[in-house]
Formats: sequence, structure tokens, C-alpha cells
Amino acid sequence: MGKLYKFHGDACTKVQLVHKDPGLKLWWNEAMAAFATYPFFVLKLGLDKENSLAYFVKTSEQPNGKLGGWSSENGISPNICMPATSFKSIKEEDGITYVEFANDEEVAIFMHEFSHFDHLFVERGLCHSMLYCGQTFTFDEGSNSDLDEPLFAQEYEAGYRSLMFAKKFKMSQEIIQQIKLLNIGNLWKFWISKNLEFNEKMAAVVQKKGIPLDSFEQQHKYFSEQIIPQIIDKKYREFTFDFDITNIKLE
Repeated sequence: MGKLYKFHGDACTKVQLVHKDPGLKLWWNEAMAAFATYPFFVLKLGLDKENSLAYFVKTSEQPNGKLGGWSSENGISPNICMPATSFKSIKEEDGITYVEFANDEEVAIFMHEFSHFDHLFVERGLCHSMLYCGQTFTFDEGSNSDLDEPLFAQEYEAGYRSLMFAKKFKMSQEIIQQIKLLNIGNLWKFWISKNLEFNEKMAAVVQKKGIPLDSFEQQHKYFSEQIIPQIIDKKYREFTFDFDITNIKLE
């Protein structure tokens, strides 16, 4: 793709999504409008770094290039950044930028990152998910943690909001499935850390299969292929992240 596209303020409303799903396109327009109302938000599309991943971050560099502080009064600059590999195409025509994602997995990733923005900045950390409803977790609490409660709560909330957006805008089952796959895969390391009995069983299984206990990538592959489908078939169809492992089979 070769070009990094940056948008902030009203320019965000001139970014249009190319996709066959009408509900997703309606959500996209609302998301862009939300970005436009936040004066220091920056949307960056087409990062060309090798192995670049999508991420949500806050920075002291404001859209005008000046440095600002970290409070909402003097200029937090939240960014959503997506790599070039996330897109099939980004085209500019008559003042409009047309964005087409490479696939629905990338759509789910963008929705997840937007959900962080919606949760941590628009609603200042207030949670709506059933696990943490009414509680507040700030951006800094999550950034300064690893597998503890604030970070888990933020990731859980982003997954929950993604699903709620999909339900509200009546998105396709294909997109909903990708949201489920992405977010439950994202949360599995937290989930396992919170369930000692399951953790011990999982460790025994992966060891039996010759998977190194310190290999996150290989364990994640096993979990994604063997465990996630069971979760989706059982509890997950109800638009929740209810990690009930009672009937999960480890083989």
C-alpha cells in the first residue's frame, strides 16, 4: 500500500467503508462521527512496519504536532492504528477516502480497538459488561498491568461492546462469528490464569502433546483449534463472555 493515512477531527467523517454488510456500514459511520467529536483523536490506517499489529494507544503527540499532557483537559491524544495488511484497498476520490478491509477478521479487530476508545475515552472507563457493570477502569490502570484485573476488565469490555454493536446494528453472522473468535482467543490467557484447575489440566494436556509450556504461540494454536469451538457452541452464542469450563473437553 505504501502510504500511511492519518485522520482527525471532521476528516474522520470523510472516511467511508466499502463492505456488503449494511449494518456494519451504519456502525462505521457512527464510529467515524464519534472520532470527529474527540478533538485530539487520530486514526492511522496503513502502517507499513513489518509484523505490525493493530493497536489502541494514547500519546502526547497531538494532531497539530505539539506535545500535550495526559489529562482530558489539556490533550490526551488517543490513536487507533491499523497496519497495511488489514486492508484490501484504501482509495482517495473527490475528497472521500474509501476503505476496504482484507477480511472480516480485520473488521472484528477494528471493532475491538474502537470499543477500547468508546470504553476508555468516551465513557471514561465505565463498564457495561455483566462481569464489571458499573465499575470503572482507567486506561493507565490497564496499561500498567499484565494479567491482573484492570487489563482483563478492559479486554473483556472491548469484546462485549463489539458484540453489542454487532447486535444493535444487525450485522451478519459471519462478522459476529469473527468477533467471537477474536475476542475469546484474546481473553484465553486471562481466563486460564483465573482457573487453577483448568490451568493444571491444560498444562498436562499440552505437555502430553509435546507442546512446550513456555510456548505461548503453540498453546494458543491448540486452544484456538480445540477449545474455542467448544465455547462458541455452548455458552457463547448468547452474546456473553461467560467462561464456564464445566463441560470443556481436553484431549
